[in-house]
Amino acid sequence: MRNTPIVYLDSQDISRFGDVLRGKSDGDTEKIFIELEKRKNNGAAIFVLTMPILGEIFQYDRDFRETTLKKAEAAERLCGRWALPYPSRLVAAEFSVIAQKFGLLEGDKSFNFLSEDRYWYPNISEVFEKLKDDFESMVDKEVSLLNLPSRSLRRRAKSAAMKLDFRSIPSSLIEDIEEKYGIKNINFKKFLMDLMKGKIGSEQASRIFFSSIVEPKNFVEVYFEKISKDNSLPEWISGFGKKIQEILRDFRNGVGPYIGIDDHRVYIENMIKEQSLKIGPRVAIEIARSDAKEFHLDEKIFMNFKENGNLMSLIPSSIVISSVIYQYINQIIGLSGGLSKIEDSFGGDLIHALYMPHVDLWRGDRRFSALIKRGMPIYANRIVPLLRDLPEIIDAWPGRKNP
Repeated sequence: MRNTPIVYLDSQDISRFGDVLRGKSDGDTEKIFIELEKRKNNGAAIFVLTMPILGEIFQYDRDFRETTLKKAEAAERLCGRWALPYPSRLVAAEFSVIAQKFGLLEGDKSFNFLSEDRYWYPNISEVFEKLKDDFESMVDKEVSLLNLPSRSLRRRAKSAAMKLDFRSIPSSLIEDIEEKYGIKNINFKKFLMDLMKGKIGSEQASRIFFSSIVEPKNFVEVYFEKISKDNSLPEWISGFGKKIQEILRDFRNGVGPYIGIDDHRVYIENMIKEQSLKIGPRVAIEIARSDAKEFHLDEKIFMNFKENGNLMSLIPSSIVISSVIYQYINQIIGLSGGLSKIEDSFGGDLIHALYMPHVDLWRGDRRFSALIKRGMPIYANRIVPLLRDLPEIIDAWPGRKNP
């Protein structure tokens, strides 16, 4: 057990703390924020930021700009530079660690899920690879039109063309790009030249590019006010939840009429359990595929996991997804008590739950927290049901002294 607990706050917690900074909250919430910030500053706790948290707290409206910026400020004051990976990177890393451990992949079996430099954003190295490939193709085409007689001359011409093209980019154009996207910390012209010349790789380029907007307040100002025209976050944040809702609703409508029939009920219970155990691995693999290249995961490795249930059971995200889906379906069709409604927030809650195996203390809403406790008792002691209890729980953490 770590001496300093890693704490995953509910996005609603950060929203409430944003209200504190706006002077629109109650005294109790303000006191909790002050106490938690004190523990963060004293090193008694690490509060982590993730893309799902950002996606939920930044429901941007230009008429309420201060509200969003204060949420961002609250996130920055509590989390600072601490972050956990983008969801697909998180799941892909889980596969990589287990694959290495069992000899399916070469490597050192380790991955530092906790980042101290705000690595909550996606790896967009493929974007920069394509940019580099497109530019080189353009230069190759230009050189081929010269009909030079030797390979040596063509290489020299290509090298000169690449240098010439970049040197000819007007400084005003580069400045316009820097201003449009809020790029403050990097020399963008040099950045592009280094990428094209191979001085930096595509993954490094991704990290350098995001380094300018990773601070929450800057992210709000750049993404919502300079990049996004419709003020929406990436489609997966809302799309994933809608897709899950549709699947669950169709399932409930299909089996609901048969729940009260005893012989059908037993069959349905067994079917839900069986299908849930299949859904976890399938969804986890699909999520991991988005970042498979970074972790050198290929279809052969994924097939090994598909065919080996014992191996798949070591992937935390797969376990979480199967368990949550199983418990939730039981709720919405009435197998674990009265019928429960399908919540709009379920898809987001499921994504937040993927981080639970990688933190020490986790905050979520009451219904979802109860569901996790029932389905995964191994994580029950990580759940903090009440925000007001969090400072005291941090103080009681093994090896820590009261701040």
